Amino acid sequence: MKRNALCRCGSGKKYKRCCLKNDEAAIEKMHSQVATGITQKLKHENVFGFVRPIVNCDFNGQKFIAVGSMLYWQSNWKTFVDFLFDFLKITMGADWWKKEFTKTIDKRNPMCKWATEMHDFERKYAKQEGDLIYLEPNGAMHAYLTLAYDLYVLQDNLKLQEEIIRRLKRLEHFSGARYELFVAATCIRAGFTVTHEDEADNSAKHPEFVARHKATGIEFDVEAKKRNRLLKLDFNDFHAGKARLDVRNILAGAINKFRNRPMIVFLDIDAPPLFGNAFTQPWSQELMDVTTDAGNRDGINQLF
Repeated sequence: MKRNALCRCGSGKKYKRCCLKNDEAAIEKMHSQVATGITQKLKHENVFGFVRPIVNCDFNGQKFIAVGSMLYWQSNWKTFVDFLFDFLKITMGADWWKKEFTKTIDKRNPMCKWATEMHDFERKYAKQEGDLIYLEPNGAMHAYLTLAYDLYVLQDNLKLQEEIIRRLKRLEHFSGARYELFVAATCIRAGFTVTHEDEADNSAKHPEFVARHKATGIEFDVEAKKRNRLLKLDFNDFHAGKARLDVRNILAGAINKFRNRPMIVFLDIDAPPLFGNAFTQPWSQELMDVTTDAGNRDGINQLF
């Protein structure tokens, strides 16, 4: 309202001598809250990508965590990481989990092997501070928790596909299913919605899923391909250029599913850890040659 008008509170004073200061303070507080909210949103996106914040609360001695349309709760969850430890087991099913541990260690699913290794590691090196345990994760713990988090991301943003769960449980399909799960969760974190294709439809070739960018509406066919090596590569031999990638046939299999919309192919070369720029590695030229050849086939001008 105008500064010299009578104040709306009915005091009989002019607005500038009555409620103006309080209103200005309220507006400044609102602007500050909006700015804080935007800052927090940007920080969250920088760390976690375009996924919603964790929806949780503590009530009556229980921690409640919402995942999509599901609600989970336990009294022994102090942190979100505690929830992730159990979420993987819950998703796979208690009966299946128990059955895996009746097998010899070499026949167990990698998820169960990771669980055993990380619990042994926790008993040796964890530090207790109050109600919390502090521990720098080892490889098994990192693998276990990142898998659990990818499952959480999928279920929190769309209905978790039963087929991916079935394949994760099977030892012979685990590696490929884990990579597809990683690719789908990565696309969601990058701001895409993910729609899985009907695996039972044999009338036409189709990719793993269609990713639609929320901001632009552009749709992509997405393929996830993983190179599975029977023997572990020697780290020094690989980075010295003495080992080949051998991904031509894998990439060709992805391109055979090309349709009219743009296509993104994620390719895991199943190689030792990489340090430095990938494009300066001895094997990078092989990868560039293969992708260039693949992208020029059948009128596909640009694949990557």
